[in-house]
Amino acid sequence: SLVSPTREGFIELESVKQVLRPDTLLVSLIAAHNETGAINDIESIGNYLAEQGILFHVDAVQALGKVEFRPGNLPIDFASFSAHKIGGPKGVGMLYMKASTHLAPLLIGGGQESGLRSGTQNVCGAAGFAAACRVCCDPDYLSTEGERLRALRDYMYEKLTAYSCVHATVPCVPGSKDYLPQIVNVCVEGAESETIILQCDLNGISVSGGSACSTHSLKASRSLLELGISPDLALGALRISMGPGTTAEDIESFLAVFDSIVSKLS
Repeated sequence: SLVSPTREGFIELESVKQVLRPDTLLVSLIAAHNETGAINDIESIGNYLAEQGILFHVDAVQALGKVEFRPGNLPIDFASFSAHKIGGPKGVGMLYMKASTHLAPLLIGGGQESGLRSGTQNVCGAAGFAAACRVCCDPDYLSTEGERLRALRDYMYEKLTAYSCVHATVPCVPGSKDYLPQIVNVCVEGAESETIILQCDLNGISVSGGSACSTHSLKASRSLLELGISPDLALGALRISMGPGTTAEDIESFLAVFDSIVSKLS
């Protein structure tokens, strides 16, 4: 069963309760949404599932290194992470598993990875991931960088939504910690995101859309449609994400390019 989000982009405990069945063994939930930046209340949902004896997996790929996420302090059984999201080597993932939880091996043979996945380990990849974690998961770094990115996020929402044709996909108010600090998501009325992405690319700026090109037909993001955004508006979705290397000057450069694009569209 799938759980629908609120209009603000969150998965609420009551919605999870409604889809649970007597034979439900596992619930899998994203910690922070990759398009809207909405951060779910993992603790309250996890506590309820633990009471019901239901295993809980959390996809924490977007949350790692952006907000504090310590799986050992949360009521979860599994959590998955990816190194490239925090500047680590690409193609390296990590699975957290609660000590009291048991899994059948993915691959059998040599018994590596505590018997869960046999095969030669990617030692260099694991070491690179660990090094990135030491930097990006440091509490002082998370606080300082989070504040910096949150200010840039709020500034962009303010500037972008000043255009009558631009609408924020979620109500991310200034200073909000309910949404990731590095993601801005808007919809441009009367435009297709692919057009804006191409124009930005020609100006040396990389952004992404809330739509995907499949078999040469443009489709609106399912995530945005689930929020109640109309298909026509969702086709103009634009996701701007930032990182440690993003500066205030970069934001101004993007806004200047975006202004020229909107002027052409109008």
